[in-house]
Amino acid sequence: MTVGIIEAGYGNIPSLKRVLKQINCEAVIVREPEDLESLDKLIIPGVGSFPRAMHFLNQSGLKSSIISFVQKNSNSVLGICLGAQLLFESSSEEYQTKGLGLIQGHVTRLNPKVFPYRVPHTGWSETIFTRKCHGFKSAQIVPFYYNHSYFFSCSEDLITTRLNIDGFIPTGISDRNIHAFQFHPEKSLDQGRLLLQSFVTGNYD
Repeated sequence: MTVGIIEAGYGNIPSLKRVLKQINCEAVIVREPEDLESLDKLIIPGVGSFPRAMHFLNQSGLKSSIISFVQKNSNSVLGICLGAQLLFESSSEEYQTKGLGLIQGHVTRLNPKVFPYRVPHTGWSETIFTRKCHGFKSAQIVPFYYNHSYFFSCSEDLITTRLNIDGFIPTGISDRNIHAFQFHPEKSLDQGRLLLQSFVTGNYD
């Protein structure tokens, strides 16, 4: 099993590699399209700007290679924070920007007038699982670490986790071989390691 991590200058690579090593997974860094050829699974991490990240993926040729990796081979991909947002069709951050388009849905800014936490939303927040998945039970409430000002919206049947607050902002999805979390599992202690282990082993129940 070979797992790759996209290195686009906007991810939290050291923390992610450290946690993966703790679950006995040695990941390789992906910088060029050809780096994807020998992989079984791919992680797209990220903290930063959606337009800048997509500019890099377009200029490097990684955008089309990632799409082919997921669509043609049915290999699994995991998006984390900005990396999760990049999997969607578009984002309104700064200006309207097309994403990878692997998931139908869009990314918009949290509204500070109605969102109950300070924006950017940073720190630990209770998260509820909407169905049994990734080693957690349906309706189980688990704290995860967040750092974001934008969130994704998509079809209800894709959602696996939400913030446990009024409005129930979606924070996790699964769609066939595509998985995404708005929170940071690599910063979320044991519960984060369990999620990453679920992805690496393919045990999504």
